[in-house]
Amino acid sequence: MKALREYSGFSRKNFGKVFRTKHSTVYEWENGRCIPRMGKLLSIALYFNISLDCLIKGEAKAGNRLEEMLCSLGENDRPLPTDALSSTLLISRFHSLPSNQKERLLGYLEALVRDNSM
Repeated sequence: MKALREYSGFSRKNFGKVFRTKHSTVYEWENGRCIPRMGKLLSIALYFNISLDCLIKGEAKAGNRLEEMLCSLGENDRPLPTDALSSTLLISRFHSLPSNQKERLLGYLEALVRDNSM
């Protein structure tokens, strides 16, 4: 995220204004402490005319110079760490489940934790 912000010439404060978030949140995104929600990621992708695959997976579409530049960065400089993305997608999917399925899933996870701690 930092490379994208810096390439576009935005300060953290200005980037936050454009995407309606605090500059401190932008700092958190850039340092991998948290990641934007899916709606925010979509807004960022649309604004910069890049794909979610570029933001999330570091995969560039051929011919999109900005994506190619972002995705050529080293693993630590990619817009989003893959493990953070996986967690975000899982949490997003969890929240979209009906209540009874959430309860079943939590019960299953608790059983797995118990089994692994023995």
